[in-house]
Amino acid sequence: MLVKNYQKGLSLVELMIGLAIGMAAVTALVSFVGFGIGVNSKAINKSKLSEETEMLIDFMSSEVMRAGYTGATIAMLQDPTANPSLFANSLIVSQHPDEELETCINYTYDINGNGVVDTVGINENLGFRLRSKTIQIRQEGATCDANINWSTISDPAVIDVELLAFTLSQVLIDGVTRNQIDLSIETKSKTTTSFSASLSRSFMVRNYD
Repeated sequence: MLVKNYQKGLSLVELMIGLAIGMAAVTALVSFVGFGIGVNSKAINKSKLSEETEMLIDFMSSEVMRAGYTGATIAMLQDPTANPSLFANSLIVSQHPDEELETCINYTYDINGNGVVDTVGINENLGFRLRSKTIQIRQEGATCDANINWSTISDPAVIDVELLAFTLSQVLIDGVTRNQIDLSIETKSKTTTSFSASLSRSFMVRNYD
């Protein structure tokens, strides 16, 4: 006697339920991946903002710290009357007329060490300023209120510079008056405006007048 073996398949209802569960799982997976991409993108933007802000304050502070340096130091120390420093009293804090007070700093230092304030080839009249939410570097000895000969060094596609402040003060250390700079910067992300960064740094100018 032969026994027939019947194989029972899925009913239409079961198939529809299975498809619905599968679609829900795929939707959840896509949403999770999309969320992860969004979180990662925000993390990258925040990291870019922090890195750019820190790079700017590092660069400005390291440069301004050199103000007043001269390669003719030995001659100046041996006979300061006959060999006065041409780089003395070079720190000037000002601003562009359209910006807040103390948003520009001008200074000089002896880049090539020849003891002379050069203006041809290498121009040793240097500086930084805030202008239209960017940080600019001085070119060709331009004044703080000039509209030319300043070049942007912050990335306007990444950040807006909301604040830049240079505060110059004198402090007495071991009987010697030293110049102290308090530098502050605040930035905001151009791509994610809720992200901001704020840094401050105080330092002594190494070469006092």
